[in-house]
Amino acid sequence: MSVQPLCKKPDELKSFKQKDFKGGFFKFIKKLAQKHTSPETAAPFYLNASEKFSDGDGFIFLAGKIKTWKEHARTAIKTSKATSYRGVCYVTMEGDKYILNLMPVAGACKDAVLTRGMKSCVSASKCEARVTESKLTEAEIEALAEKLDSEKEVELIDEDPNDAESLGDEMQDEIAEAELAAEDAAATGDTKKATAANAKLQEMADDITKLEGLLEKMAASDNAAEVQTLDKEIRTIFAKYQSKK
Repeated sequence: MSVQPLCKKPDELKSFKQKDFKGGFFKFIKKLAQKHTSPETAAPFYLNASEKFSDGDGFIFLAGKIKTWKEHARTAIKTSKATSYRGVCYVTMEGDKYILNLMPVAGACKDAVLTRGMKSCVSASKCEARVTESKLTEAEIEALAEKLDSEKEVELIDEDPNDAESLGDEMQDEIAEAELAAEDAAATGDTKKATAANAKLQEMADDITKLEGLLEKMAASDNAAEVQTLDKEIRTIFAKYQSKK
């Protein structure tokens, strides 16, 4: 069994927007982590930090059943080697943090480019990419892609779009965007934007602290009415981020 990439074939890029990819990225990593968790169970991947979406250039990461991307990936490696990789990948955990382990066989994506691309999709506190050496050849990876393409797709464990974890993922999307905005502002010396971005990050940090307190109270409470009130407060906080989607 393997996973279906967020964008199934290159032709879909004509109508596929960057926000569509970013919005599903973290859930895809979770899906990848259900099957591909070691070098022995690694899945083929392709990434490019300058992929051409319908609304401009941006970061894309595709893994699993990506046979249809073979020629597109080869061309991207030739034309944008410093922003792209092709190889195999797997996901491990460090506490609650997802580690996307990349073992490329082609491409030479710069570390800073990869880090920025990941941060544009998910907060570094939730997921990061690490590059290690691959022991597979390009031919072996192509054979693996052929094999996985014929396998049944992994079904993501059902998630309630309104449960705390799913809502938390949406909040993490906002955090990732704010962190990137703060870095950009600092790099360009735009103090006004830097101040606004840092204020937003502080607001989010305060919300997270409040959420943690509310969740602790909820877990310790045996009073149904109190639990209902606490749940309403939690969802009010999440709604601040949900409303922007």
